[in-house]
Amino acid sequence: MLVTTDKFSSLNRRIIWDHNIDNYSSITLDKALGLFQLGWLLMDLDTSLKGVEEDRKSKEEHDKYVKGRISNVKKLSLEFHPDAKVANTSNAQQVINKLKDVLSKVHGYVMKERHPNQKYGFIYRLFGEQEVDLIYSSENLSEVMNVTVCNKLYNLAYLEGEELIKARNNCLKKVESYLESINKMYDNRREVRNCVDSVKEEFEQYKVSYQKVLVENLKLLSNECRNSQELKTIKTEVDKLLEESKEQYKILKDCRIDKVKPDEVFVQPFLEYFTLMNMYRKFIIGDDDMRYRTLWPYSRVFETISDTQKKFTLEKNETSFTKLSKEYIKTLSYRKLSEFSSLMVSYYNGESTEELKKEIGKYYSGNIPTEEEIKNVLFCALNQLTKLLKEKFKPRETFLEREKRINAEAEEEIKWADQRIKQEVERVEQIGRVNIAFTRKIFDLNKKLISKELRDIVIESQGEIVEATVQYIMKYNSTLEQVLNAIMEEIVSNKDQVIKDKEKYKGKVSSEIMGMFKKVCQTAFLVQLNFQSIRKENAELRHS
Repeated sequence: MLVTTDKFSSLNRRIIWDHNIDNYSSITLDKALGLFQLGWLLMDLDTSLKGVEEDRKSKEEHDKYVKGRISNVKKLSLEFHPDAKVANTSNAQQVINKLKDVLSKVHGYVMKERHPNQKYGFIYRLFGEQEVDLIYSSENLSEVMNVTVCNKLYNLAYLEGEELIKARNNCLKKVESYLESINKMYDNRREVRNCVDSVKEEFEQYKVSYQKVLVENLKLLSNECRNSQELKTIKTEVDKLLEESKEQYKILKDCRIDKVKPDEVFVQPFLEYFTLMNMYRKFIIGDDDMRYRTLWPYSRVFETISDTQKKFTLEKNETSFTKLSKEYIKTLSYRKLSEFSSLMVSYYNGESTEELKKEIGKYYSGNIPTEEEIKNVLFCALNQLTKLLKEKFKPRETFLEREKRINAEAEEEIKWADQRIKQEVERVEQIGRVNIAFTRKIFDLNKKLISKELRDIVIESQGEIVEATVQYIMKYNSTLEQVLNAIMEEIVSNKDQVIKDKEKYKGKVSSEIMGMFKKVCQTAFLVQLNFQSIRKENAELRHS
């Protein structure tokens, strides 16, 4: 998984030079590794490379580390197998060998192309999005991956994902804080006015951040694309992103939606809060005889409000209208509630009343509500909108926070994988030892004068017997001789049944007898535990 944000996904695809990759229908490197439960590997390699970029490890140390990881791919392949889709199209071992070759080729390219003072950030994972066959068949990976573009994309992803997300989160946090203050101090118009002014300042700062981080940096990159042969391949996409960012900035600056849909992460939250804050302002402070209608007048404009307006009263006595209205409010979506609240604010300020009457008529047929009742319900509605917005626009994970989380997850997967590698190596070694011991047991069976027919069945079942032996040696920490002896004795004691089932099980030991191995091994394990317990008790008695 790339660390870039969705905004730059189209650019990631353009890192391919002028090659048409649609003809390559094979699975991507990242997905292929995932089939073998190695989805963490590319992230791990990027993390190691980051250590080189931050001078925490040498290039040679990174090279050694990556080669060690690649060699472990084959060890893990002994345990894990791809899903049916890959199994139907390619031999599992061929896939493993190809993956090793591809990983080695990618690493060789990274080691050769990496230059000082450049940060690639996610170059291994970027290769992970390319098809295995494309990388495997390419003689020159510089024709597959544009390192200069990779570096630029990483910088853009960082600026948007870290700096702009952080600015967004901080601004929303402060706006939420001011709204909480308004809900607590609604009766003090001067305090409400101060909160509105403070929100204005926060929004203005965020607009500056948006323009600087996205618009200005995309302008710079667009100019670089015009003058750089290596970057020309992404110029069309960069220019498209630049125009989109300009459109979004205009929406943000004007606080007004035109034909373009606002960006749901960086623009829409502020439009929603703009609408909500404007309703609070008109409701509690008033429009000063409608001389201004925007949310962001300078403080001196507010000073024109007379001293008699500084106290805002709110009667909270419940009536049938307020009770029904508050129940109705709970059934509305955020959009419907916002529209309903806007109608009530307009009504409260002496504007249009017909639409509000129609809306109220949906749930209330009593007397015309009083001004105090409208104020009571409106305050409840705005409070509910505040809660819904806070729930809708939560803080987003920053670039570095996401990297930290993914690294932590990868570390857990790596620990698990390392443990599996260790166990798999041990299992392979045990198989070798058990095969040798099995051969000796065949000679022992000859000494017991068993029939040639039974001996042939045992030899034919060597794979199953060895696997069962290894399984219980590792699971119950039993000795090889103990488990293998128990299994062989079980076969001999059931020799008549084994021979009888010969044809049914194609010359092998029957599944019923094989199933009895588990009980035999468990019994042997319990006997071993009891013996160890008795020895421990005897030792304690001797020392007492």
